[in-house]
Amino acid sequence: MKTKKKLLAILFFTLYFSVITSNFLNAQNLLNYYNIKFHKLTNDNGLPDNNVTKIVQDSKGLIWLTTPNGFVRFDGIKTKVYQNKPNDSTSLPNNLVRNVVIAQNDVFYIATDIGLVKFYPQLERFEYMCTDKYPDLKNLNNAITGFTSISNQRIVIEMNTIGFIIFDTKTDEVITIINNENYGELGWPKINPTFQLEDKDGYLWFTSGEYGFYKIKIDGRKVQIKNYFGNINSKIEKTANATIVYENDKGDIYFANNGLYILPYEKKETSEFRFIDIYNRKQPASNIDFNINDIIEDQKKNIWLATENYGVKKYNPKTNKIETISYKPCNFKGETSTTARFWKDKQQQIWLMYKNSVFARYNYSSNVFSEYKYDPTNPDSPFESFNFKNISSSFQDKSGVYWLISNNYGLMFFDLKKAKFPILKDLHIPNYSISANTAWGIYEDTPHKRLWLGTNDASLNIIDLKTGRVTIDRTIQKVIFLSHLYFHFPKMSFG
Repeated sequence: MKTKKKLLAILFFTLYFSVITSNFLNAQNLLNYYNIKFHKLTNDNGLPDNNVTKIVQDSKGLIWLTTPNGFVRFDGIKTKVYQNKPNDSTSLPNNLVRNVVIAQNDVFYIATDIGLVKFYPQLERFEYMCTDKYPDLKNLNNAITGFTSISNQRIVIEMNTIGFIIFDTKTDEVITIINNENYGELGWPKINPTFQLEDKDGYLWFTSGEYGFYKIKIDGRKVQIKNYFGNINSKIEKTANATIVYENDKGDIYFANNGLYILPYEKKETSEFRFIDIYNRKQPASNIDFNINDIIEDQKKNIWLATENYGVKKYNPKTNKIETISYKPCNFKGETSTTARFWKDKQQQIWLMYKNSVFARYNYSSNVFSEYKYDPTNPDSPFESFNFKNISSSFQDKSGVYWLISNNYGLMFFDLKKAKFPILKDLHIPNYSISANTAWGIYEDTPHKRLWLGTNDASLNIIDLKTGRVTIDRTIQKVIFLSHLYFHFPKMSFG
């Protein structure tokens, strides 16, 4: 009898270690597959400059980038750089390219240091527009500092020395130039405000620091200007800082003006602003810094606020409740931060980019943040100093790939679809983290879309590949995966 037990023991241990070894290798392969790879594009592998200021995608799926040293096309594998060629009038006239807008028929309008340029990608031909051929632009050969596409195929072009040019790409004509010289009598300031957005009704909104907010309506060539300042809040002195205008899906306008204010959509034609107390009944005053860096609306219609000194807050318009987000990400140096900027992708997921170079994606169903940050042991991790101060733009292309461009480090892109669930590491996140980082056995249950993972802390981790949720069974002492079965030997003794 003892001989049979010993033979059985040898058989089981042979099976155990052979299966464990093979599945350990499979586990490593799956871990590599599920981990997100952050691809980098810099001046070491194709960019003419690491300062990337704008990214767009054309109808063919090609990526286009603007830099201070040329215009770049990227097909996902290789780049092509367009720069000025002496004595070639069809080449890029100036290498300092700040921005680009794609208009109808895939015609590009490019903002350069010497004015506006038109680009025909199929012909690979550039056309400088500050010439006699375009009389409205002939004398506008200045550096373009702001460039935004708005409705009806128009562009808002900002030039520091001239003002804001409203340009029609259908006719290649200037509709109007908004500056103090032309519209000072309507209250337009001498110092250029900052363009913020075009709302759902076609109004253009600007912020101007101590001068408050401006709303512009352009009807044909007729311009109407309204300044909001004195009637926002009588207790705020002129040193208040008007920084942000944000429109939610409903059409309500939120203002950051050393505090938070709302102009409801149904009252947009009035000046009936409402103060939203996000600082525990501390009415904003000019001598207290309640600066708001960013505003965004989530799927549940909550308003997220990124403040400079008080962390990230979430405002519920239905209940008027304010919640302070307790999440404090930690980078590889052990530094934490609560200062962030926002971005919302095509799936309406909220992304937070923190001052300490951690960026995180918020999961609505689990109320958990998935972190992405630099790891000195992983060459495929994000850039070390890729934070909200040097990220100049965020973008998600037609295939769902995420792109982050910076003013110092080039660009970085990654694809979340290669990650079947957010985390496959022991990060101590309840229900969304495995119990240990050493995998002893793994099996993918394809029909039920689950992953069964045995770890060295004598636990069985069952991961739902659809939701990323992890169920951990800590009563199991040894787990062996074999084909469609696993064997559980609680305190088994042979001999």
